[in-house]
Parts: sequence; structure tokens; C-alpha cells
Amino acid sequence: MPALNDVLAALDALWPPERAEQWDAVGTVCGDPDAEVTRVLFAVDPVQEVADEAVDLGADLLITHHPLYLRGTTTVAASTFKGRVVHTLIKHDIALHVAHTNADTADPGVSDALAGALDLRIVGPLVPDATDPEGRRGLGRICELDHPETLREFAERAAARLPATAQGVRAAGDPDRTVRRVAVSGGSGDSLFDAVRAAGVDAFLTADLRHHPSSEAREHSDLALLDAAHWATEWPWTEQAAAQLDEISDRHDWGLRTHVSRIVTDPWTAHAAAPPPPARLPDLVSVPTRLPWSPTLNAAPADQIRLLDVQALDVRLSQLAHKRKTLPEHAEIETLNADHTQLRDLLIAAQTEESDTAREQTKAEQDVEQVRQRAARDQKRLDSGAVTSPKDLENLQHEIASLAKRQGDLEDVVLEVMERRESVQERVAELTERVESLQSKIADATARRDAAAEGIDAEIATVTKEREVIAGTIPADLLTLYDKLREQQGGIGAARLYQRSCDGCRQELAITELNEVRSAAPDTVVRCENCRRILVRTPESGL
Repeated sequence: MPALNDVLAALDALWPPERAEQWDAVGTVCGDPDAEVTRVLFAVDPVQEVADEAVDLGADLLITHHPLYLRGTTTVAASTFKGRVVHTLIKHDIALHVAHTNADTADPGVSDALAGALDLRIVGPLVPDATDPEGRRGLGRICELDHPETLREFAERAAARLPATAQGVRAAGDPDRTVRRVAVSGGSGDSLFDAVRAAGVDAFLTADLRHHPSSEAREHSDLALLDAAHWATEWPWTEQAAAQLDEISDRHDWGLRTHVSRIVTDPWTAHAAAPPPPARLPDLVSVPTRLPWSPTLNAAPADQIRLLDVQALDVRLSQLAHKRKTLPEHAEIETLNADHTQLRDLLIAAQTEESDTAREQTKAEQDVEQVRQRAARDQKRLDSGAVTSPKDLENLQHEIASLAKRQGDLEDVVLEVMERRESVQERVAELTERVESLQSKIADATARRDAAAEGIDAEIATVTKEREVIAGTIPADLLTLYDKLREQQGGIGAARLYQRSCDGCRQELAITELNEVRSAAPDTVVRCENCRRILVRTPESGL
């Protein structure tokens, strides 16, 4: 079986890292260069579910199209989702290698695999690589259909032949237009519209098409667009890449076993189809002019004043809820749990290593005992005088001397393993103590959090009961309007009119609005023209 270094050299020959974009992060993320590789898994995304699949499969190498860390990071802690992937792979001796934009432009590359999945005949690259004298490398592919199809038929072909996703394939253009020549690009492709237009194709199939670039591309020409799921347009490459590595393995007699992940890692999981869109929306109904108050709603001034009491209690309830949510113990527990997870992973790794060294020690001691017993039998034969032939005596004495040296070497191995095991046992003891200490701190912080939350909950119950009593004296229609406005206006549904200003939005009322409020009956429910909250008039309103 080849070493990881040998396989990586083959991968770099297929997808040279120097051909990746400058912003990209390709190459080996983790792995021991000298480790033996027997089983390889290909996937599009290096997510936890794929890492777990690699573990279950017994893979030694995971090759993905998308990078795990496209941008720099300051941590690979197991408490982060990407750090957890790294920990899973390293813990199970699985290397991770990424071929991204260097695979996009390769020959064959990602778009070749996409064209193959759609059964298209490739004419050449959409954006040729200027460094390729043969003109075969580059982004995207220009293709031709064996027989002309309508856009509808071509979209149905793509939907049927690409891996199924919630998105499927959506198209822009006349469904009955004829499609003969198409451009395809695996992954995000709306940066290639200029090259697509220059290629003179009938349609362009890619992924992640945004509104404005697509709209502008449609305005420039009658180019038909087909937008598939990003993952679906790149998954065919994993099968193509696995076949390429199989060929290399057969050529070198490596005996590698390659696998392609069937896990759908497209992030979209559901799709609700809308009716076919009309050419234009129906005319909008006219919107009535807003009034500063609702003429049909009236409530006694005393009821409106009590509404301010309800508002004050609602503010208090919001403050208590925020206080409960932001208790310092929450952040403390979160930090402690993250530390506990990291230490627990280290402890599990140390315990595994201790178990391995214990088995190694037992095996070494058994080897010593076997040599000791054999040497004792030979010595017994020698001492018995049963061996009389000089040649046999010489051979027996030579074997006894060899066994003595072998026994000494094996005893040295036992001592070395025992020393390593003692060191690991010390580390297990230290990590166990630290984990137990963190568990104690978590329990203490949890108890403090629960006690603080219990006190807040008791106050919330008291305030809620007081609110229910006061709210029960307010007319239902006024309370309904208040609750609706409170939900719409960030928790404030009613505000005092104080010194000609709304206490809700802090805006002073215009003269015309003040005149309207002055002329309103005392039981009219007045609304702020600016924020639309209920304005409650008091002796301090300045009217």
C-alpha cells in the first residue's frame, strides 16, 4: 500500500496546487505523510456527517472539493463545527486533502464531469487557461447537444441526470425555444456571463445565479439560463476524480479502494413550489390616508391611563426576560462547557493511548516469556547430556546465545513500553482531575444560574399577575389594539403625550396634529402620526 505522500504526489499531478486561485485554500489540511493509505473517500463538502462517514468506512484519506478553512482561523477547538471535523479526522488517523479551483480548471475538471453527467459533447473550455498550449484547461465548458431540444426538455434532462436536491433546476427564458449549443460551469457561475455571451451559446447551466447579474444577462440577449444547486453541479466530479485515482492505483499496483460519498450536503432541504408567475402583478388597491387616531375606537380616559400602567408592567417583564437571558452564568457555563468538551476529547485520546500501550506491553511481555521458555528448554537439553554430536552441541549453544540476546532486546522493549505507559497514565490522571474540576465548576455555575433564574421567575410571576388584574379592567378592543402595536413597535404599544411630544418615538407633534388632538373627544383613542402608537393624554400633555 502507498504512503500518504505518494498519493498526495499523484493528486498534485492531477490538480496542481499552483493552478488554484490566489484566494483559494487547497492542498492537505491534516495527515501523517508517512501513514499508509488503503481506502479513500471523495466528497464535495468537508462537513461533520462526511467526516463520520469516513470514520465508519475506515478511510485513511478524505478528498473534498470545497475547502474546510477558506479563510484564516484562530482556533480548531472541538467546540466549533469546523474544529470538530478536524478533531474527528485526526483522532481516527484520516488525512484531509482539498482540490478546489485547481480542479475547476483541470483537464478533465469539474465542468467536464458536469457535461458528462448531462451527456453533452464538449467543444472546449469557456474561459481557456492562457498557460495551456493545447487549449484544453480552463473554467467552464462549451458543449453541444446530439439533437436540438427545447429549453423545457433540456431543463428536464438536467433535473433528471443531476443528483436530486430540494432546489432542482430552474430556468429563465422561453420554455419552447430551441437549445443546441450550451455552456456549463460547475459551482457559482454568474461571474462568467461575459464569456458566455461571447461564446454565442443558446443556454448557460450553472449554480448560484443572483438576481441582478441574471437580469442583466437576459437584457443583453435572449440567452436562456438554468440554475441548479451548487452541490449538484459539482458532485459528478467526485466520481470522475475517484476514477482518475483508481487508474493511478492500478498503474502503480497500489490496491487502493476508492469510495464516493452519497450524502447530500446541499444546505437546502425543502422547496415549496409557487404557481407559475404572471407577466405582471394585478393593480394594487388604493391605500386610505392614515389618520392620527382611529375614529371607531373609543375608551374612557381612565381606561387609557390604566393602559400606561399595563405598558409599564410590560416593560418590566421585558427587562426581566432580558435579565434572565443575559445572566452572566450563561456565558460562564458556555465557556466551561467548551473547555470541558476540549478536555474530554483529550482525555478520551489519552485513555485510548493508555489502552493501546497496555496491549502493547502485554504483547511484549508475552514475547519475552516465549523466548525465556524456549531458552530454558534448550538449556535443559544441553545440561542433560542428551546431545552428543559436536555439531548439534555447537548449534544448540549458538541458539541459546541468540535467544539470550533476543530476550535482552525484548526486555528493553518492555521497559520502553512501560515508561510510555506510565507517562500516558500520568497524563490520564491529570486530565481526569481537570475534567472533574471543570464538572464541579459547571455544576456550581449551573446552580448559581438556576438560583438567579428562580428569583427572576418569581418576580415575573408577580408582575404577570399584577398585569392580568389591571388588563382585566381595560376594554377588550383597546387592549387588542395595544397588544398588536406593542408587537409591531418593539414592545411599546402605548405612550404618554408629554409636553406636546410622544414618549414613544420622542417626536414633537406638529401644530396641525396638536390641533386635531385638542379637538378630539376625551374618550377618542389618539394615535401618534409618526410612530402610530396609542397616545395617552394627561394633564402634562401641554394641550
